[in-house]
Amino acid sequence: MVEVRIAGRFNGPVGSGNGGYASGVLAGAAGLVGRPVVTLRVPPPLDTAISVVAAETGFAAMAGETCVATVVEGDGGLGAPGFVPWETALECEKAFAGDDGHPFPTCFACGPAHPTGLRLRPGQQPGRPGTTACTWIPAESGDGIVWAALDCPGGWVDTVERVLGRMSCEVYGRPEPGARHILVADSGAPDGRKLAARTALYTADGELLAAAAQTWIAVQR
Repeated sequence: MVEVRIAGRFNGPVGSGNGGYASGVLAGAAGLVGRPVVTLRVPPPLDTAISVVAAETGFAAMAGETCVATVVEGDGGLGAPGFVPWETALECEKAFAGDDGHPFPTCFACGPAHPTGLRLRPGQQPGRPGTTACTWIPAESGDGIVWAALDCPGGWVDTVERVLGRMSCEVYGRPEPGARHILVADSGAPDGRKLAARTALYTADGELLAAAAQTWIAVQR
């Protein structure tokens, strides 16, 4: 058993952890080699002890009697959306839909009101519906940070308000703090409330550092 806590600054929606950050921390605690797949069962609690324990299949992340998430080993490799140059990613940021009303303005990854967040601004790539791109100059690294950066670009591929339901990730290299990086995302057609997306992290020179696959769930108000 490994016990972890998601610190309050790593929030997504108010009162819960950022889905990507939480998934990365839980995957790291499970210690799987290869491509971990994290399925979030409930909003990840903040500042709460979460025990990652062996389960019948893979691992379960438990907060008391509540199963927060399951973690299993994925099959096969992940594809990645294609690289775009730094200048193109900067142009995409001008189309960031969060400027016109962000559903989670204090989100650690893409919230404009988070005081110490990543402040990502993923906007649609010109002439390519269902895609986004943005720039990122990381100030810190680690599994949770990389997964958080890969999270929200997939959530902005359309205008429907969604939350992360499942995420798998392969990390090939670590981003260098202070250096230029580019995040890209693409998606398929929605399937009811679900939407599948892919995200990727590149250096400014086009080296692929990490790729992720996600399932997003539309929020019902």
